[in-house]
Amino acid sequence: MAITNLLNISKQGIFVSQGSLQTVSHNISNVNTPGYSRQVVQQENTAGDKQDPGGSGVKMGDITRNFDQLVDRRMELGTGELGRLETREHYLSMVEDVFNDLDGDGFSQRLEAFFSAADSLADNPTNPVGREELVVEADSLARTIQNMHRALTEMTLPVDKELNVVMEDINTRLKAIQQVNQTIVANENSHPALDLKDQRRQMVLELGELIDIQTLPMEQDGLRVMTSRGQELLADPVFAATLERSPKANEDGFLGININGREFASSDRIRGGKL
Repeated sequence: MAITNLLNISKQGIFVSQGSLQTVSHNISNVNTPGYSRQVVQQENTAGDKQDPGGSGVKMGDITRNFDQLVDRRMELGTGELGRLETREHYLSMVEDVFNDLDGDGFSQRLEAFFSAADSLADNPTNPVGREELVVEADSLARTIQNMHRALTEMTLPVDKELNVVMEDINTRLKAIQQVNQTIVANENSHPALDLKDQRRQMVLELGELIDIQTLPMEQDGLRVMTSRGQELLADPVFAATLERSPKANEDGFLGININGREFASSDRIRGGKL
């Protein structure tokens, strides 16, 4: 082997080590970046020829993201359930305040006092004091129920308006994921956008907190996003769904939800996320 070939192999090895160190430096600098996946440099040997059967050194292969697809899929499902449970806890705490049972003067206490007065009157039906006490407790229970009904009805109005805010947030996030998806697909053949894939993954997880989703890979590392019931939200690099309120009210008296102008059927209802 000529001295020139030896020097070329050494030079190539230095370049490969330099590229590997650059990737390691990139990993270290992004250690606290949300959603970042550690990148790994694949090193490959360079085969020799008849003149240099011993080989021609090393070369850099692909740079890949180190992540587990199974864990990633479980995180998609988990974020939707997390968003649903957090929102459920928030509104159930508001309902709990309406029942006011923890302060000792709520619905349970009024109901217990009513039945206690009824039991006392049943033991002595001719007692006028017992009759008056039952009327007083019944009136107190009725007023409590009326106040609870009014409070719960008033609570539904801001909740219904908040749906508009959540859907607008979902629409904005879908368009942002669509733009990142377009860039990834356009550059996949020439320069795989690993950092953009991490960014897209993080954006998908944040979207999953708002609405239950599942994802499927597409050609050139594109991504399809659907609800857990199969309703398409992001089908190709140029399509992103739009959520809006239905022009007609549902059976509960509130406006329903449309996707691209079509109302959700009963089998396509949203099952998770904040929405």
